[in-house]
Amino acid sequence: MSNNQDQVKNVYGKPVSLTEMELNVYNSIKDWGELDDCHADCAESISDNTEIPTNKIRGVISSLVQKKVAYVDELFAGCGEMVILFENK
Repeated sequence: MSNNQDQVKNVYGKPVSLTEMELNVYNSIKDWGELDDCHADCAESISDNTEIPTNKIRGVISSLVQKKVAYVDELFAGCGEMVILFENK
């Protein structure tokens, strides 16, 4: 594994390699998006926390969804879409 990748587990419990940018987004959600039963945050907040432009964040989120590490949903009525990590909390 190269220096710019790390592994987390996907929804199936299998290790998945993440690029540096994916890992930054993943860690931002874990650090800043803690809710009672999950870790979740919106793209704009993730962008503010990581200093990665919003247009790039959306691509990283898409990659995390494809790797089955996260999904996007509306947690609360009217709150907009949130990126939610697949994990056991």
